[in-house]
Order: sequence, then C-alpha cells, then structure tokens
Amino acid sequence: MTITPSVTTGSRTAGAPYVISLDAGQTYLLQNTGGAPNDLTGTQIDSNRPVAVFGSHAAANVPAPAVGYADYLVEQLLPGSQWGREFVAVASPDRAEETLRVIAASDATDVMINGEVAVTLDAGDVFESTFAGTAAITTDGDVLVAQYSHSAEFDGATSDPHMMLVPA
Repeated sequence: MTITPSVTTGSRTAGAPYVISLDAGQTYLLQNTGGAPNDLTGTQIDSNRPVAVFGSHAAANVPAPAVGYADYLVEQLLPGSQWGREFVAVASPDRAEETLRVIAASDATDVMINGEVAVTLDAGDVFESTFAGTAAITTDGDVLVAQYSHSAEFDGATSDPHMMLVPA
C-alpha cells in the first residue's frame, strides 16, 4: 500500500507518500494523536490488492470545537470506484441541523448543495457545511459524502454524535 497522509502524523510527513507491505489478515494503524486541526481526512491510500480502510475518531465532538457529549465515530470507507456525483442527505427529525463533509477525488470538482454552487475542491480537499431538513448534493466529479449528527449540547437534543456515509 502507498499512503500519502494529508497532515504530518508522527514521523510521516504531510504529502510525502510511503509504502507499507501487509500479508493477508494483517492490519496497519495510521493514527494522529496531535491536537486540532490534525484531521487525516483526505489521506490517499492506494493498494495493489483489496484492503478495508476505516476512518474513525476516539472522542469526536460534532461540530468542533468541543460541545458536550463526545462519542467514538467509525465507518468503513468506500473505495474510490464507489464514490459518486449525486447524493441526498436527510437530517434526523429531532435535530435542528446536521453536518455534511464532502471529499473530492479529483481537482476542480464543483460541489452544489440544493442547486447552489457551494465550493470547488481539489483532490483530497474537504468541504464541511451544516444543513437542515434535506440536502441534495451534486458534483461534476466523484466525491465521498459523510453526514454527522451533532453532539447533544449543540441543539439540546438527547443524543451523542454519529457519523454515516451517504450512498451515491
């Protein structure tokens, strides 16, 4: 596997690819224990064999900076071949709003939310925005979309944060 971290993590420098060799059943952990904004979102992983990649956070407050009630968030990430260009996100009915994160696969990707151009992203770039009700996300390049429910103190709902991938 060739891994190109989006931020410097331990001895691994942001933007500098490095190679890890794994045998069947082995795992590798790339973990950032530094303070904000050391988010590994946008890290590129290329492999010559099928691998599973998980994105997680040990005690996430959503949105950051900290609001009360953190939780462990984890999702198995989709391979680039399964990213898409049209998505619909629906907020939980008891929440005032939720957060979307959009990650681009290629440069100059225009992202529209509910018909309005929100941002143009380059490969590995991340756009974060809140929404209420529903959000229709359309792009002219492949993206991955994650949806986050907020920590309880954000809007008074009885809830810990959670993360889920929005299917294309």
